[in-house]
Amino acid sequence: MDFTYHKKLSPIVGVILALACVETIVLHVIAMAFWGWKVAIVIGLLDLSLVVMLYQMILSFRLNPITIRDNIVTMRTGGRIGVPIVIDEIQQFRTTWSGEDLKARYVLNMALAAWPTVMFDLKTPVIRRGKSITAIAHCVDDPERFQLVVRQINRACV
Repeated sequence: MDFTYHKKLSPIVGVILALACVETIVLHVIAMAFWGWKVAIVIGLLDLSLVVMLYQMILSFRLNPITIRDNIVTMRTGGRIGVPIVIDEIQQFRTTWSGEDLKARYVLNMALAAWPTVMFDLKTPVIRRGKSITAIAHCVDDPERFQLVVRQINRACV
């Protein structure tokens, strides 16, 4: 079963992409005026690589949904970040959370620049880049359905 998050995250990353395009043009003109075309080309290529990366990130949101298969929910943000969690390890879904909660070291906020629509605590920590993660937040397009499916599977396994 797949759950999307691109409807919530793509517009925000799209705004960042648009700003990066404007910045590329402005910086290219300034570099050309002050340092010449050689420097402007180098800076332009670096900026263009950022624009391409952001565009690929937006495409990857749709291509890499959150999946639930064989009692494992794989939380994803694009093609680069994926965290498999055994559904039995989900302790509870939170009903509310604050900005301070999301900034805590033990929280993996996969919603990027958006406000998360789901957040859940884990029974045992997951080690991610040297940090012990005990809660995951994400911006799922249909959070109620996601929580319902996870709870149903979790009850069936108990």
